[in-house]
Amino acid sequence: MPDGDRVHGHLAPIYQKVYKQLCEGQYGSEELAIEALRSIRRNIQDYGHGPIRLIEQVAEQLKQIPTEPLFKELVDWSEVFTKIDKLAQQAFGPKRAIELAVKACKEHVQELQQSECSSDVLFELTIKYLRNVYIANFEKHMPLAKHYTGVSQATLDVRLDCMRPHVVQGIVALAMQVVRRGSIHSLQLPRRPKLKHPIDLDTDLSQIAV
Repeated sequence: MPDGDRVHGHLAPIYQKVYKQLCEGQYGSEELAIEALRSIRRNIQDYGHGPIRLIEQVAEQLKQIPTEPLFKELVDWSEVFTKIDKLAQQAFGPKRAIELAVKACKEHVQELQQSECSSDVLFELTIKYLRNVYIANFEKHMPLAKHYTGVSQATLDVRLDCMRPHVVQGIVALAMQVVRRGSIHSLQLPRRPKLKHPIDLDTDLSQIAV
């Protein structure tokens, strides 16, 4: 489907194809997830390296925060958030992309306040950034009064639920590549499954693991 064929008025062109396939119901959850990941990859590449460089800077700052509960009580968390905002002001890139990166960083700080987080801060921040890009530019726009092909919102939600675990797994894989290479280019997608498994309301979501 060419980028110019718009079937959802609020979605960017790069997300139109996966939305169309989601509505048609002829694609399995893994196939839909791969198409979504293709859109996410294009999305972060369009956003550029600015958000990634910001995340790298914030990761270095967060590594200095002690993880022991007693020492964490001494941390000035408001200052931590202020430092993130200051770094964001110096970051280069589209405003929306920087905002999504900042959101990822602040989400991680909030988690760090409440519990012990992974020691691989950069990896976790990158995962959160990619996830935020996907949610803000795709899933957030899924509630709609009338969908393409006339599919109901309930059916679309089930299909989204089915593909989401595969999207999450793919985001983790993409984030790992970004961190390892220090680049958003030449990122590899999962292989497309050979068989198609249409999704419907009878799909057992309890059998899907992230």
